[in-house]
Amino acid sequence: MFTMKQYDTAFKREVCKRIVEDGEKVSALSEELGIHENTLYKFALSGKQREAVCRERRRPCAARK
Repeated sequence: MFTMKQYDTAFKREVCKRIVEDGEKVSALSEELGIHENTLYKFALSGKQREAVCRERRRPCAARK
């Protein structure tokens, strides 16, 4: 049976930072971490969306659990 791997918030934030802020290529990170590219894109997109909403509201982002 297939079980889906879950990643903690700190890991997702680090991956998002490496993609968005540091400009690392998703394909290279995917190979390095052994995680499918689509999963990494989801991490980056969710992080960017969350940051954009927080900027609009002009308040610090709370960590999601």
